[in-house]
Amino acid sequence: MLEHLGAALSSNDFMPHGMCFLWQPTLLWLHVVSDALTAFAYYSIPFALVYFVWKRQDLVFPSVFLLFGAFILACGTTHLMGIWTIWHPDYWLDGGIKLFTGVVSVLSALFLWRIMPQALALPSRSQLETANRALAQEIGERQRAEATVRRMNQELEERVRERTRELEAINRRLRTALHEKEVLLREVHHRVKNNLQVVASLLTLQASRTDPALKHSFQASLERIRAMGRVHEQLYRAEDASCFDPAAYIRTICADLGEIYGSDGRITWRVEARAPVRIPLDTATPLALIVNEVISNAYKHAFPDGRRGEIQVIIGEVEAGTLIEIRDNGVGLPDGREVGDGPSMGWRLVQLLAQQIDATATFLSDGGTRFSLVLPHVPENE
Repeated sequence: MLEHLGAALSSNDFMPHGMCFLWQPTLLWLHVVSDALTAFAYYSIPFALVYFVWKRQDLVFPSVFLLFGAFILACGTTHLMGIWTIWHPDYWLDGGIKLFTGVVSVLSALFLWRIMPQALALPSRSQLETANRALAQEIGERQRAEATVRRMNQELEERVRERTRELEAINRRLRTALHEKEVLLREVHHRVKNNLQVVASLLTLQASRTDPALKHSFQASLERIRAMGRVHEQLYRAEDASCFDPAAYIRTICADLGEIYGSDGRITWRVEARAPVRIPLDTATPLALIVNEVISNAYKHAFPDGRRGEIQVIIGEVEAGTLIEIRDNGVGLPDGREVGDGPSMGWRLVQLLAQQIDATATFLSDGGTRFSLVLPHVPENE
């Protein structure tokens, strides 16, 4: 069977095309040159298409270009076979190549008609130009808008810098004014303290020349003036002159009153601050007078006849406000009476001062004397 097939495909029974041209050189070379030029052109076109597809990765239908390249390459091969068959009658090979070329041509045509609707839907050159002009206009508008935004940002930054400079200048003036205010406030406290010392000195001089029966009243007045003087001295020496530390003041007044009444160590005192407490300035002087009145009363009356004892002061925070409690383990009041039952000037003074600062004062005698003062909470914005 293979022998029969080989015999059928054999070209020995055929004559070359040159016989048809009567082997005339002019006619032969006319066909050779024509087919050679056509084959050269056909072979160059597929390579150009493949190069184009390789460089343009954004092509919509790259397979069309490749398929047409194969078709054109096959066409070029048929022209080369036209030259070959002039001298060699290999018509079976020539026919096979033409069959392959025909199949590729049909496939190219079918594929072309298949993608024709999609290709027609592609925008035309005029549409692309219109779109490009619209895009260029939009880009121009966006660039102008960006330039406007940059200009506005620069203006805003300049305004912010200018405002920042103004605020810094205002802050410098405020810091200067605050420093001057603090200096002035300390100077005021210093001068008030000095004036109170002058008043105390005058009262001391007057007491030395007055009736001995009145010396007790002079001594009480001197203690109250010294109490106010201590407040101003503490505020003058404090780093923050806008508030008052009652714990430090009470420790000072306990020590000073102990020296005045000469307890010789038989009366001790203890101040227990259970929480850091600061009170406003307008409360400082009334509180100082109240504490001075209560502690001096304890020194003078709680421990008679050389009795030993202790005065304890507790400072802390309770639900109602700031608590200042002064206790002593002395003799207490006679017959357990409440302070205020009698016409005590000191107790009336304590009540008036407590009302002045909206505080609640209680004074009980039970195994000694216990005085409680509750100052209301100060709002945070004050």
